[in-house]
Amino acid sequence: LLFVISKPPIYGGELNINFQIKSVNEGLKLIKKFKKIKYVLKTRTDCRFYNPNSFLYLKNMIINFPIKKNNFLEKRILFSSVATCKFRVYGATDITQFATVNDMINYWSVPYYEDGLSDLLTNSKKPVIKGTPILSEIYLFAHFIHRCQINLDWSLKHWWGLLKEYFLVFDSHSLDFFWDKYDKNSEMRFLTTYSENYPR
Repeated sequence: LLFVISKPPIYGGELNINFQIKSVNEGLKLIKKFKKIKYVLKTRTDCRFYNPNSFLYLKNMIINFPIKKNNFLEKRILFSSVATCKFRVYGATDITQFATVNDMINYWSVPYYEDGLSDLLTNSKKPVIKGTPILSEIYLFAHFIHRCQINLDWSLKHWWGLLKEYFLVFDSHSLDFFWDKYDKNSEMRFLTTYSENYPR
């Protein structure tokens, strides 16, 4: 078990996204040194997978759903179904991701929020495009697509098309996923929580 301790960025960025960018990149730098490691799972310390076959499940998802055409990914990047919202444009979760080491490094090679936001905005300083706020995981996904030289049109059609062609949303419940935050006693929160009216 290895821990990476790094110097935090001066500014946390919107919703402290810069801290995550820094810590994930420092961890990936260390993993890259181990040549035999091909895949990496990016998650949070307050998340757990209780299915003992979780890594086999995720690896098989990548193998069984290859990318047909692309020039910027080795294989699909997998996102957890928890907090990946169908109707939130470019809303790929940053809670749990699985990919090859190289693809994960490319995905997270994103500038700090205040430095990279201008790459996505045209003539407005307000971080909202077509009703979508460019915050946290939306910023990460959109900037990755931008760096891959794919035009962003900020529509659901484009978001769903990208998921179909290059990414994959896996069922978190298949991994017996547990997130020790918010309404943790509600196992199906964000999906089937009858006491709340979630718009997701």
